[in-house]
Amino acid sequence: MFLGKEGREFWWVAPVSSVASIAFKRLKRGIPAYFVRSIISSPGKESTTLINGAVIRFKSGENANSLYGEDVWAAVIDEASHEGRCLPCHPLHPDRYPWAGAHHRER
Repeated sequence: MFLGKEGREFWWVAPVSSVASIAFKRLKRGIPAYFVRSIISSPGKESTTLINGAVIRFKSGENANSLYGEDVWAAVIDEASHEGRCLPCHPLHPDRYPWAGAHHRER
């Protein structure tokens, strides 16, 4: 909440869209309604906009090219330890997102 401001993106990236949907449903159940401005529940486009304007998006890492384009302030890479190679981390390269350097490494 403290980093959140109007237009800032925060991503939950799961290996597949069905796992991203699980995380989205858990957030919907767990976050108090007074923190939420709006919710989009369309499959593949799940997101929650908080009262401060920050957006939490739930994305799939199935197509790493779909992870480009937004100004992402932070991301959770769900089940990253199960990947032989962290495909969702590829577009989060430190050259593009300096905060990504801590977890990005070639295997």
